[in-house]
Amino acid sequence: MRKYIFYLDGQYLKAEQGLLDVFTPGRIRWHGAFETMCALDGKVEWLEEHLQRLLRGLKALRVRHHYTLPALKRIVRRVARRNPSIKLGRLRAMVFEAGHTVHCAVMMLDYQPLSSEQYRAGLKVSIIKTKRPATARWADVKSLDYGLFASAYDKARSSGYDEALLVNAKGHVFEASRANIFILSGGTLITPPLTSGCLDGIVRRQVMAFARRFGIPVLEKDLTVPVVRSAQGIFLTNSMVGMVPVARVAR
Repeated sequence: MRKYIFYLDGQYLKAEQGLLDVFTPGRIRWHGAFETMCALDGKVEWLEEHLQRLLRGLKALRVRHHYTLPALKRIVRRVARRNPSIKLGRLRAMVFEAGHTVHCAVMMLDYQPLSSEQYRAGLKVSIIKTKRPATARWADVKSLDYGLFASAYDKARSSGYDEALLVNAKGHVFEASRANIFILSGGTLITPPLTSGCLDGIVRRQVMAFARRFGIPVLEKDLTVPVVRSAQGIFLTNSMVGMVPVARVAR
């Protein structure tokens, strides 16, 4: 059985994937935040941006810890280097409270990317209503209280879809279960505002900056399901998939 090197509270340990799966957000009830990063040939993409958001998330959640940005960078880079057989990896860093103790875990596993056909033809997505508040309060927080997103993804997959678009308490699409959403309408690129309850995604910010640099109008605006369905184009973004188109939205 293949072994992976992971970090836990000052130690670099060996573990099989089954043990590391214990740390999957949505399966655990610890209070804290996490970040998922793409590692290509040992280099972690958008490392500083991810870890800065992790620290902001911990502050918002009032998790008291001693980890600094430089310290977290060193840990993440060491985990990436100590798993040289992983050419394309999903690297997760988390800081959380369990009981009265704060812990830090960093691990990397092989990542199976979407197929070339999925990038070419696009994904099939379902629509799932949630009670997510329409607020920007958690825009910087990837909380380990991830059950809403994990269950939505599992429900979509079990129903034959690739992803799920989530609708907040006000009836607006705020993101997908694992990604931000953009639509193209009338030549304008539109994405839900942070006040919709979406995450301030790192690739989301990059796409908006890139579009503006090339003169493409960008608008942050609440999106209803009918508006999404009638869009000229839809695509999803996150740090693992980059950008992937949506081919069909469930009726």
